[in-house]
Amino acid sequence: YVANLAAFLTRSGTKSFVGSIEEAIDQNIEICAHPALREELEHKWPRARFVWSDNELNGLVDDYDNKDCEVLAVGRLDDVLDTPLMLDFCERSLVFTESILLETAVAFPIKPELAPGMSYWINQGERYEGVSLRNTLSAYVSQAGGPPCSIDLSGLDSRDTDEFTQIETKNMM
Repeated sequence: YVANLAAFLTRSGTKSFVGSIEEAIDQNIEICAHPALREELEHKWPRARFVWSDNELNGLVDDYDNKDCEVLAVGRLDDVLDTPLMLDFCERSLVFTESILLETAVAFPIKPELAPGMSYWINQGERYEGVSLRNTLSAYVSQAGGPPCSIDLSGLDSRDTDEFTQIETKNMM
């Protein structure tokens, strides 16, 4: 499971931007997060100001709308397949940053004598063929029609912005 900081973005007339958990901590910004991640997030980021939602992922969006927080910590891998949630993000111009808050290693149940060979082929697939969980998920989402808006900060069209355009905290999630 990977939880990413999701940032709310507008493309013009903005002053500041928070693109990572470290920046959110430094600026003392409240971060809405799911209570299932509470123990891990508090352990890894003890100085962060987390707001714990009571109502699953929709509660995070409600908390954001109620101005209980300025950024969200949500998982990308599974949430990108949640069309209603992605529509909520699109309506609020929210995008995923590349900042990773938590990572949990994923392991395959395999016999010890087969593990080195499996590891080799996974590495070869990533390195030479571009096969990875992230790429496979991206291809699946694209085949399913993709999200109704750009959900990646890095994927936004920079032609609508210039070097003076920044992102305001009030527009972040």
